[in-house]
Amino acid sequence: MANAGRPEAWIATAHTVRLLDAAARATSLLAAAGVRAALIKGAALLGDRYGLDERRVADIDVLLLRRDAVRARASLEAAGWRWQRPRAGPSAAFTWPSQTLRDPLGVEIDLHVAVGALPRYRLDVAGVLARAVAHPAAGPDALRACDADLVLLLCLDHGKDDGKRKPRRCEDLVRLCASPEIDWRRLYQRAAATGVATVLWFDLQSLRRARPDLAPILDTAQPLPRPAWWRRQLADGLLDEAADPPKSATARLAFGLLATDSLPRYGAALLLYAGRRALDPLLARLPAGAQPPGS
Repeated sequence: MANAGRPEAWIATAHTVRLLDAAARATSLLAAAGVRAALIKGAALLGDRYGLDERRVADIDVLLLRRDAVRARASLEAAGWRWQRPRAGPSAAFTWPSQTLRDPLGVEIDLHVAVGALPRYRLDVAGVLARAVAHPAAGPDALRACDADLVLLLCLDHGKDDGKRKPRRCEDLVRLCASPEIDWRRLYQRAAATGVATVLWFDLQSLRRARPDLAPILDTAQPLPRPAWWRRQLADGLLDEAADPPKSATARLAFGLLATDSLPRYGAALLLYAGRRALDPLLARLPAGAQPPGS
């Protein structure tokens, strides 16, 4: 905590300590109920890849088996956590299937029972938990996924957000990919097995552009097989965007062409994308209030 003397650093540290205390209580409750849950995303990196004042985390994210979801929620509610009604909206079918609960002090925990947009891909939850148990940093109550799986989780998070750029996610990838502990061969095998090799390739290309100083590390890693030429052209177009990709249906479909390694799903997404592009001139003539949501 090199900057802990600054008031804002003290505030960030106090917030992080409060959140980690809630994470410890929650994971202990889950362990007592016989639920195996691994910390993921920001909470998994605190105190290991980040100092307590370096990474602000809004909530606690844990990964658990689907069969344990009901028992996990019941054990937390019995201890005073309260279930939060999920957000409604047209994108609800594509969000992570998770349950959010809040403790009496206002800290939220997201119980993720599957990772990624289900129409596109799914991660082997049981495999992540099995490696978390064997991880040297894992305690008896708070498990932590290995670096390779944390990279995949961040890539899946990217896919879930339809390619939206988030500075914290990019920095998380930087910290993980610069780690000497990361097993690149295992990472590529897991990406291919779970159907997210193209998303991983895209994220590493984006990381190379954002942080040229990481190029030597990425160059010495085991080469990741490149996707087909037409996907590389689409990826280059998305990477060349000066700002965040627009939140339009066309942009979401464009990223969807990168977010699946399944050829049938790719073909379906391509047809939707082509149809949407064909309708763009017509939609552009409509009054602003008449355009479809998300356009």
